[in-house]
Amino acid sequence: MSNIVLIGMNGAGKREVAKRISSKMDKKVIDMALEVQKEEGRSAVEIISEDGAGYYRRLEIDYLERFQSKKNKILITDEDLPTDDELVQLMKRGGTIVFLQADLKVIFNRQSKEYGYDVSEEKGLFDALRSKIEVNEPHYLRTANVIIQAANKSFDEIADEIVAIL
Repeated sequence: MSNIVLIGMNGAGKREVAKRISSKMDKKVIDMALEVQKEEGRSAVEIISEDGAGYYRRLEIDYLERFQSKKNKILITDEDLPTDDELVQLMKRGGTIVFLQADLKVIFNRQSKEYGYDVSEEKGLFDALRSKIEVNEPHYLRTANVIIQAANKSFDEIADEIVAIL
């Protein structure tokens, strides 16, 4: 069985959908950011602040190169991966790329819950998130083999749709 590579904004539901696909298709879930951080023994913030974003990108490239040999996996990617052409080519060789497309409000609400935004911060964060989506979405659309509308659906519904397509 081939691999599935999930792309999309943080808050689109990649982790939850991956768990559900995993149970339906008997594929192991790999969260790339967590794997890179585990291998380095420090958080992404620490890696970037100590060694720079370029170093962190190199770690991602190295991980994706190694991922090519894996089979029957679901890879959860960082939201910025599809903005780098070298990473896009590695992802394309790694499996079927599925873009979980969700609207701004869904993503913002999920991120707010996960990160506990203060109400006074919300307007600025909402605008920043809108800008990030505007930058990233064209990259997701050109990278994906499959585009799944993730708004107004449960994680189970999204997983079922992906399983049916693949």
